[in-house]
Amino acid sequence: MGMDKPVVIIDGGRRTPRADMLVNNSSPGLFSRFSATQLGGLAVASALEHTDVDPSLIGHVVMGMANHTHRDSIYAAQGMRWRGGLGDDVPALTVARICGSGAEAIAVDTEISSANKALANNFVSRF
Repeated sequence: MGMDKPVVIIDGGRRTPRADMLVNNSSPGLFSRFSATQLGGLAVASALEHTDVDPSLIGHVVMGMANHTHRDSIYAAQGMRWRGGLGDDVPALTVARICGSGAEAIAVDTEISSANKALANNFVSRF
């Protein structure tokens, strides 16, 4: 009588480090030369590299992002998906929250992944 419920498995999750763009609000930080989508793209590529999931099976991408800090971050998840090596045919959604964006991205991804493999990730930028 029980219906089969989808199971979501998180495999190979990656995120960017806390990326201080300025050290002590004065000198450029380690990641200051990268845009938000570049850093997120590195996290996407790393997650794909460290799993056995065929990228062609990814049904959508959900990215959590605390701040839109660069001119290319208006379409953040789309840019991160593309820079991470996934095609334009993979839908991408940005979850924008100051706090908890990564957890919200995982929750949203879980809700929409009942039939597809997905990639949920978190990107946090701090100034």
